Amino acid sequence: MSIPYCIRPSVALAEGLGSLFYCWVRKLGIEGYAEEFEDAKPEVYFSVGWRESKYTEFTLAKYVKPKGIQTVSLRSKRCFEYGVFEIEAKLKPMDRGPMLWFGFEVDDLFRGGVAHFMFDTSRRILYGYTGRRWTVSFQIPLPNGYDEERHSYIVVVMRGMVIHMVDGFIRGLTLFSWVDGCKPITIYNGPPYALCIAPAPPPPSMPVLIDIDGAADLEYVWEDIHPWLIRVTDGDPRIPVKLNLYSWQSESVWRNKPVDECELSVPIPGLNRDVIVTLSVDKPGWIRVEALIDPEYGWSIWDSYRLKPLESNIIKLEHGLYAYRLSYEPDTSPAKILYGYAILT
Repeated sequence: MSIPYCIRPSVALAEGLGSLFYCWVRKLGIEGYAEEFEDAKPEVYFSVGWRESKYTEFTLAKYVKPKGIQTVSLRSKRCFEYGVFEIEAKLKPMDRGPMLWFGFEVDDLFRGGVAHFMFDTSRRILYGYTGRRWTVSFQIPLPNGYDEERHSYIVVVMRGMVIHMVDGFIRGLTLFSWVDGCKPITIYNGPPYALCIAPAPPPPSMPVLIDIDGAADLEYVWEDIHPWLIRVTDGDPRIPVKLNLYSWQSESVWRNKPVDECELSVPIPGLNRDVIVTLSVDKPGWIRVEALIDPEYGWSIWDSYRLKPLESNIIKLEHGLYAYRLSYEPDTSPAKILYGYAILT
């Protein structure tokens, strides 16, 4: 049986879940050993029917970790090159419950490389992880109704960067390179997104994981999870990324944005990337570019540019520094930022 080139429901329907996923369980040990790994068939824990009550809502769709088992793990048979992972899911909280892991991970439990989400069902917190052995993690705001309706969770692996998205909005940007000392760095914790540096890059090719992990004394049932709602393919290692510009510590986008004396942007990633900023304002003024050259020493003025009103002002930042942030200072106030965004190439 050939291994499918992507995760798609047609294969699961025709050939069964075992054509797409390996499955193993982790049990607590007895008789002097700590724990035990055991091969299993995916269908034992991942129950899928193909009858709908309405479009994409299936009468049988659940993933179960029984009481007495520490972990149930689904791992794709295929590795994905610069993969794009998406799952539409409800994340069910549970007191003293397990963790839900989903995204990409090499099988050796973090050391070989990860780019994934983790939902702590007990603490009701969502995290993003990226790295290899030495990982960086950050908290991601949960969407409203995360436990009652499906939301989209996407991980995109690129050359030098991993993106975490929720419902189409970027919530995490992790840059990576080998860093002497392997110390993870959080440049900015949001909102609207976290910007981090992982000191050990994940590999470009990784398999999918979908795990229910922990709370061995309890059963956990992940309802409404189905191959129809899991989409994974190879990706493009260098596709451009467009970032809206936002005000510092805010989800206020730079579009028809009123400005009094000064407006500071959230950081823009720059490591190993060329950045093209486009800004239009209604009043002439200056844009100050600050750069993060060494994270231990904070931000420093890098350059300044004169902005012309009612034009598309283009600023190219091709220095490959860790990150940049922008400060718009109009000559007179009140003023307005008509639009602003950055393209990462």
